[in-house]
Amino acid sequence: MGRAGWAYDSLRQFADHWTGPNGLHFNADLAQSGTSCFRYPPGVYGPFTIEASCGIAAGIGDMLVQGWGDRVRVFPAVPDRWRDVAFRDLLTEGAFRVSAIRQAGRTVWASVRATVARRLRLRDPFGGNEPVAEGARVRREGDDWVADLAAGQTLTLCSPQGGAALAAAVAELCRCGEPG
Repeated sequence: MGRAGWAYDSLRQFADHWTGPNGLHFNADLAQSGTSCFRYPPGVYGPFTIEASCGIAAGIGDMLVQGWGDRVRVFPAVPDRWRDVAFRDLLTEGAFRVSAIRQAGRTVWASVRATVARRLRLRDPFGGNEPVAEGARVRREGDDWVADLAAGQTLTLCSPQGGAALAAAVAELCRCGEPG
């Protein structure tokens, strides 16, 4: 957690050197970059491992949100180069469905929906600034925002500096994938 540059570089290396043009993971350094001493003869592609191709998507998901140790962490390993990023409805350990927006390198909005009744411990993604909370009573406990949520209940936290740009970003995120 918190090793954003390393996470990004690892995913880039995996994608650039170990996957083919079709996205499948091959058991060799296809770019012959020197990241492995295992090579196939030129023009020969060895066996691929279909399940390893999901590694890039899983890695990106873990950079965006993590739920472990009874805490949800939003943007725990997002590299500095990802100044504006958003995700919608990623599931975490603890049965939470999480969406969030980051603008200009800062988290400005997060929404957490409990799929079962339980306590949410959200590691503060707002850099110590107190967000505006809607949908549930929330309290600060150390580095976490804590709320007891019923099944189906959603807690939304928003940076008080959000303004019109944030409202537009939230509206776009909510429309993403909707018909129409």
